[in-house]
Amino acid sequence: MDAVLVKSSGLRLPERAQVLCGAGWLAFSQNDNARARALFDESLALARELHDPSNIAMALHGVGEVAQLQGDYTQARALYDESLTLFRELGDTAF
Repeated sequence: MDAVLVKSSGLRLPERAQVLCGAGWLAFSQNDNARARALFDESLALARELHDPSNIAMALHGVGEVAQLQGDYTQARALYDESLTLFRELGDTAF
């Protein structure tokens, strides 16, 4: 994963945000919650900077998953609600 992250530094920012979010999901699936949170946060910051609602929604969902696993249900709910609103605005019914 580290090699992909290094190579992604040369990508345009929208693609970099997607790679960071994907890496966050990979770290999450490997139970590396601290790394997942850091990757999701970085992805979210880029996506917000770019005003990219699709990437914002996906990163918010990832941060929400980490918050839920850590027992912070209030924060998880807020993150899920924000991401769900964006997904609905985008017409994405998967979430």
